[in-house]
Amino acid sequence: MATEVAVGKRGAAVEIAAALALFAVVALLSWATQKPISHNGGRGWDGVEYHAMAEQIEAGQPLLARAPHVYRPGVPLLVALLPGEDTILKFGLVNLFAAGLSVALFVVWLRLYVGVWWVRALLVVLYVTMWHAPTRFVFFYPVYIDPWFVVCVLGGLIVVHRLGRDRTDLALIALLSAITFAGVLFREAALALPAALLTRDVPRLWTRRLPLDLVPLGAGAVALWLARSADGPFRPQQSHPYELVDVAIRWLYDKPPPTIALAWFTAFGPVLVLAIFFAGDALRFLGRYPFMATALGTFSVAGWLGGVDTERLMYWTFPVVYAVIGVVIARNAAVLASVPLVVLLAATQVPAQRLLWVTPDYPNPYRRAFMFLTPFGNEFNHLNLYSWHSPRAVSGLLLAEYLALALVLAGWLAYRRAKLARQVSE
Repeated sequence: MATEVAVGKRGAAVEIAAALALFAVVALLSWATQKPISHNGGRGWDGVEYHAMAEQIEAGQPLLARAPHVYRPGVPLLVALLPGEDTILKFGLVNLFAAGLSVALFVVWLRLYVGVWWVRALLVVLYVTMWHAPTRFVFFYPVYIDPWFVVCVLGGLIVVHRLGRDRTDLALIALLSAITFAGVLFREAALALPAALLTRDVPRLWTRRLPLDLVPLGAGAVALWLARSADGPFRPQQSHPYELVDVAIRWLYDKPPPTIALAWFTAFGPVLVLAIFFAGDALRFLGRYPFMATALGTFSVAGWLGGVDTERLMYWTFPVVYAVIGVVIARNAAVLASVPLVVLLAATQVPAQRLLWVTPDYPNPYRRAFMFLTPFGNEFNHLNLYSWHSPRAVSGLLLAEYLALALVLAGWLAYRRAKLARQVSE
């Protein structure tokens, strides 16, 4: 047993080292090729608020920014702790460190569920090279807060997994409480972590363990109360009122189903079709781990109702989505063992990941580009990357392309599965 544990630890160390090497390569290439956004002096959109908060903290001033940004002081606080006067650079360094940490945690997470090493390696490549995932996006938009939120999500889900059905580990409860508390100060959506813990074992929900399982939720509630308390240190500008329910209702009406469908495809690319086609395997997996279904549902709703960059918000589901994709690939390797099929998947996933191109600046003078799953090249209207921001003609075309590709892939997979079934029966 000790030998197996030692071998497992060495294997994990090797995978983490390889993943971090890939991260370093992608980061270096992004640093050399990706120009940062020029909008608002390099601060972007929401980054204006976070940038101001970091400078206010550094100057010892009360926080004054628009809600809900003012309730998310975590990353601005980390930035303020770094020496130096270039606040944008400090945001980039703080977020790049978090991006690397998330890669290491992602390897640990995948090793819990995906037993085939090359499938895990493929999923790590997808995560590290996706254009709107932290590794690459931080070089375009350094003044944002998602990388540290992602670290909390991965770390929290790993802890929830460790809190097994018949174990009560006070140290892990304390760790999850700390992660939830910190996560809420990065983004309120971190409350999904204690919600996932409560559904870790639904049949045993109402047991003597329940009070203990409520501790992380209480920690998140305390963090939320501290951030939003009328007597607290975080002061929203009264000229920009923010009501969560009103905002959620607005997005419920403003984001129709086609927009959400395109956002899912834009977030993950054609590989998402595998999870959809092998839905039976995916649902059985989620049924075995109901806390994943909770996390998936919570972050999906947050992506729908949480703001305009739907793809980036939907991507918070990546730990669960990639785990599901990894499981279905491993279980259906024979169905997928077709060179032409793999080539088609790879050839369409590459543009969806935008592996060959950078993210164009905003604003820019460009308007049109060839469209196939994404605008091709580096010179086009930046807003065409997003399902909600892009004109309906653009988003409609991209969704039609994804749906057509999904039908082709689903038909091919159905043919492959039926053929294998006939071979087995004969």
